[in-house]
Amino acid sequence: MKRYAIAAVTLLSAVTLAAGCGKSGSSQTLTEGNTMEMTSPEVAVESISVTEVAVTRELAGTVKAAAVSRVSTRLMAQVIEIRVREGDSVSAGDLLALLDGRELEAKVRQAEGGLGQAKAQFELAAVTLERYGKLLEERAISKQEYDQVAAREKVASEAVIQAENAVDEAHTWLAFTEIHSPASGRVVARQIDEGSMAVPGTPLFSIEHEGNYQLVLPVDVSLSDNIREGDSIAVHIKAAGFSGPVEVTEIVPIVDPMSRTFIVKSSLPENGRFRTGQYARAVLSLGTRSAAVVPMSAVVQRGQLDGVYVVGEKSGRLTFRIIRRGKEVVPQGYEVLSGLRPGERIVVEGVETVRDGLRVSDTIKERG
Repeated sequence: MKRYAIAAVTLLSAVTLAAGCGKSGSSQTLTEGNTMEMTSPEVAVESISVTEVAVTRELAGTVKAAAVSRVSTRLMAQVIEIRVREGDSVSAGDLLALLDGRELEAKVRQAEGGLGQAKAQFELAAVTLERYGKLLEERAISKQEYDQVAAREKVASEAVIQAENAVDEAHTWLAFTEIHSPASGRVVARQIDEGSMAVPGTPLFSIEHEGNYQLVLPVDVSLSDNIREGDSIAVHIKAAGFSGPVEVTEIVPIVDPMSRTFIVKSSLPENGRFRTGQYARAVLSLGTRSAAVVPMSAVVQRGQLDGVYVVGEKSGRLTFRIIRRGKEVVPQGYEVLSGLRPGERIVVEGVETVRDGLRVSDTIKERG
């Protein structure tokens, strides 16, 4: 980078020249033809060069829970109490809701009564078998009579087992009147209210498992060759206060025919602030390419237009030229899409002190 002095050549009348000679604050030099050369503050000039810049594509994604449990019931029963609200944190096994279990409680009592009868029949059969065994030893009865009593005792024993199973089954169905959380996490949806009828298979609650979130990115199918499982992508999630690289953990090989996109998933680290639905920005690296880059300090904004001061190759005079600016390239500056050619010189420092027509003075030596 070189620093130059800028000179303006202006034809002045003798009266104006005489008046100007009495003022201070600028350096003045007389030239032929009543010409005065005024030197402005020094500026820095730099040649445009081509450099390698990163080629990226910004993608919009959404944070989603990696695991969501949709809790339903096996019973058709009325909901009599709900213990949680949407947004509540729950632990595995926490009670979420209660269903009306009066009918099932009656079935439990009925099963327990049947078990009592079966046990009584078995005890009688066992005692009878014991008596017939003694009679058989005394040869007071035939073997056939004894076998008949033994068969009745066996049937009574099996009846007890069946009655015990019936009691267990009744208690199991009664337990279904209590809806518990299957995992620790957060209640993100409640699809039923107190007094409503719960139907088997219909979700009552949705529970997001805690500390297990992922980023879901819809990616244009044209980028399918630029992303692989294990690749690292830069992600910014403002709502969760997260910025950093994440690893691609899954690529769903199905293209949406409407959007022409496929889904890429990345696991997110635990930070306690992720929530389903949060917006995320991801930057996918596509390699590098050659581009002309100008420092940010060289760009002058005039309304909606961007431009730079270009030093004439032969005249050394400055011309304000409109450019089409591309994306910001940190730390170099801005990429120039059109308006400049490699090798042209532009003012990169002191642009606020110059204007069209000023000439670069080559009498100023280069500064370190």
